[in-house]
Amino acid sequence: MQDDTVQSGENKRYVRLLLGRTNVVLFLVRRLTWILIHIEKLICGVRWHGRRMERLSGTSTPVIFAANHCSHMDTPIIQMCLPGRYEHTTIVLASKEVFGRRSQGSLLVRFRQWWVHYYVVRAFMAIPLYRSRNHREWIRQAEQVLKGDRNLLIYPEGTRSRDGRMNNFRTGVGLLAIRTGVPVVPVHVSGTSGVLPPGAKWPRPGNISVTCGSPIIAQEQESAVEFTSRIQHSVNSLETEVESDDSVILEHVQGAD
Repeated sequence: MQDDTVQSGENKRYVRLLLGRTNVVLFLVRRLTWILIHIEKLICGVRWHGRRMERLSGTSTPVIFAANHCSHMDTPIIQMCLPGRYEHTTIVLASKEVFGRRSQGSLLVRFRQWWVHYYVVRAFMAIPLYRSRNHREWIRQAEQVLKGDRNLLIYPEGTRSRDGRMNNFRTGVGLLAIRTGVPVVPVHVSGTSGVLPPGAKWPRPGNISVTCGSPIIAQEQESAVEFTSRIQHSVNSLETEVESDDSVILEHVQGAD
């Protein structure tokens, strides 16, 4: 229980930081990270692009982005593919493993742990999601983010897929959307599982696409389970849409030859 209390206190500080006025350090860390990612993109031969971003036009903020999850690259790629008004106002709920394990050790080990937390929170506007006994706590923090007029990026599968196939969505995203009345934007990420699969240390050459669906809202009397199922169906349909688009492009190229 003491660890949960410490984690909750840390997350509240992170939420206050990310909801606060423009922070020079936060701005510089994010800009430097974006530059490094683009350099890495050139060196490793990684390309990415956003699809159907026009579906966000006319959508009032805040929104909840619900995406499939295959790689640690998903978060920065999604954030960079989003239109400008979303790119720097979207906070992500990230698994605690992204921040490294907290353990007692030498001063150097503790400094490294502190630095990982410091950097990840500011570079990717990320809040650690501790999936244990405090389900209500992360819901409250997510509500605070949305009330602060920030968008939220959530991976409803709860963890990265190990084989590229989408796992069942957990109902937290549906519950959060129903409680807040905030629209959910389905997002499908394709290609990151091949570029940076779980366990890989360095990206491989490849193409990544981020496809946005039309915003959806919970219907009257719709349960969290039912709405979550509908969100997952929407993300699944985006995968089919991407495959269909790619087939049309391939046929066009082959016809031109």
